Amino acid sequence: MLLWFIYIGLAVFASGLIMIAAWMITGERQSITCRKRYLKALLSQEIGWFDYVNQAEISSQFSADTMAFQAAVSDKIPLVLYVIAMGVSGLIVAFIKGWLMALVLLGVFPLVIASVYLCMYNIQSRGKREDKNYIVAGGRAEQALAAIKTVKMLNGEEFESKMYDDCLKINKKGTIKFGVIAGISMGGIFFALLSAYSLAFWYGANCISGTEKCPSWVTKQNYTAGIVFTVFFSVVIVGFNISQLPPSLKAVA
Repeated sequence: MLLWFIYIGLAVFASGLIMIAAWMITGERQSITCRKRYLKALLSQEIGWFDYVNQAEISSQFSADTMAFQAAVSDKIPLVLYVIAMGVSGLIVAFIKGWLMALVLLGVFPLVIASVYLCMYNIQSRGKREDKNYIVAGGRAEQALAAIKTVKMLNGEEFESKMYDDCLKINKKGTIKFGVIAGISMGGIFFALLSAYSLAFWYGANCISGTEKCPSWVTKQNYTAGIVFTVFFSVVIVGFNISQLPPSLKAVA
């Protein structure tokens, strides 16, 4: 039995390594192609188009867009496939080992998913707002450095520095707000997880003892501590993995 676990672990390690490597290579190649086409599209614009955009922000926006594209292909697509596989296999194992306890634990399923999704959504949305503000700040800095002689001649150092600081102060306020929301979200995650623990151990004890809450004549099986732990961790892992699916799908879309 020990050798079987070693073989399974090695197989999982090898398959995971191959999957990540393949998607990383694919994402890098497609990102290079995207950069080339992006630059070609910029060079194909009419001269008047550049009068309506901040030319200093183009490079920052260009880099952010291509990095987001590469992250979606390299990280999010394999994560979506992994989550789907884990969700299906986890539910199959849970219902085979103890279908009645699995149904009971699915009652906590929405709470776990909602708490983890709220935390991940706040992190992702905050990251997008930070990227946007940093792109504006980077554009102002590049614009000032590109015309540093003019800025120095007109004594505009303090003005340019103040404009740059204002962009960073917006991020400071948002970071404080994000810290509060992230703390509440993490508290919700631990509350949901501990609620699932308490429900699983309470109902698992009833299933082991065969009380009227989990009668053996309904389940047609005798529960053990091993079955209770297997069903519990299968359902909880499914909940945590499915909560990662909506942000990944949104990034891919």
